[in-house]
Amino acid sequence: MHRSTILISAFIFYQSLVSANPLPNPQYSFPQSNSDGGGDCTANAHPDPEYETTSQVTKAGAPIQIGDSCTPSKGQTCTLGRESSYSVGVSVSVGVDLCLDFSKIVSAGINAEVAIETTTGTTDTNQQECSGPWACSMIITPSVQEVAGTQHAWVGCPSEKKTFPYTAQFPIKNGDHLPVEHGEPCQCRNFPGFDEGNPDAPKPCPNDC
Repeated sequence: MHRSTILISAFIFYQSLVSANPLPNPQYSFPQSNSDGGGDCTANAHPDPEYETTSQVTKAGAPIQIGDSCTPSKGQTCTLGRESSYSVGVSVSVGVDLCLDFSKIVSAGINAEVAIETTTGTTDTNQQECSGPWACSMIITPSVQEVAGTQHAWVGCPSEKKTFPYTAQFPIKNGDHLPVEHGEPCQCRNFPGFDEGNPDAPKPCPNDC
């Protein structure tokens, strides 16, 4: 066999060995996880965070204005809330960047039946009457359980346990797993007849109708 043929065959054989068993990359290092210390850490080196409830209270959540509106005829009333739907979910005011685990917060102790996912309700059982001369829309105010607590998490390399505060509002559910809410009419700002100073008029709507 010619010498050049032998060299080519040997090189191809070496390449096949390297492809099958690649050499370690000397520039590779394990991913750091929130590193504020020395040493290498794998991405899953830290235990899952733990949660502790420090306080909770039942309160009114942020009002939701539904899309329904009506204008009654003179001396008559009109009905709001026929087959209107709305959605309410968990809101976080403190600890937004903590990637909170809502199910674990609930497991840590909440004195109410709450939803941890966005829940849709309807106004069929909470219809409201509007009397003129103003036009009306409808506000839904969900009941929420506001929970304050601390997340105990392991961060850094080497790992260090730290405590972070959080505050979250969870929608309260009834026995049918629907949101507990209060409905009331509101006065449309952008319709004729708007009269904010009238004590008999509903309170102004937060948004245009």
